[in-house]
Amino acid sequence: KQLLCKRKESLQEQIPRRRVDPRNKSKVKLWNKEDMMKAIRAVKEKTMGVNKASIAFSVPRTTLHRLSRSDLTPEEAVHNRLGRKPLMPNELEQELVQNVIVMQNKFNKLERRDVCKLAFQICEKNGIKHPFSNNGMAGRAWFYHFMNRHKEFITQATSSSCQKPLL
Repeated sequence: KQLLCKRKESLQEQIPRRRVDPRNKSKVKLWNKEDMMKAIRAVKEKTMGVNKASIAFSVPRTTLHRLSRSDLTPEEAVHNRLGRKPLMPNELEQELVQNVIVMQNKFNKLERRDVCKLAFQICEKNGIKHPFSNNGMAGRAWFYHFMNRHKEFITQATSSSCQKPLL
């Protein structure tokens, strides 16, 4: 008889992650920002309709329609980021970046764990609702998204020790 064993899944397989393959990126936001701002102004000032403005400024009609109906100014509407909003407001995230830079200059060796603990403490201190576990630190996925937003940190890995400095 053969015993059928359940394959133990690694932690990475248990947590769903969406990885973006650069070859399969969809065609998103390919329009020119200046043209979109001009088109939004034309529609809001009622000098042109949505269809005519989309043709005249070479921007997608549905995007122009959606952005012109919003209460945002044309500059704000064009500069909106795609995807999920970051967990922390921009001011707090900049505060975190400044704290990380200070710690990095002071200690020379800063690890991912330190940044995640600091992020958890900032969220707790400011009463921000967060999806972090109660172990006192932010998760690995949050850290990698944070690093993608702030490319000024250089990741370094030393082969001599188990603990790899990540900043």
